[in-house]
Amino acid sequence: MGAIVITNDRFRDWAYTFPEVRRKGHLVRGGYRAGALWLDLPEA
Repeated sequence: MGAIVITNDRFRDWAYTFPEVRRKGHLVRGGYRAGALWLDLPEA
């Protein structure tokens, strides 16, 4: 579906079945630190 996934997981166990998890920008690391949301978004 082309969606971006915000996660701390790299989904390595699923990469064979779902090769899109290897595409740059498909998985975006994110979380909360010191009460603030952070996202490691790819540069446009």
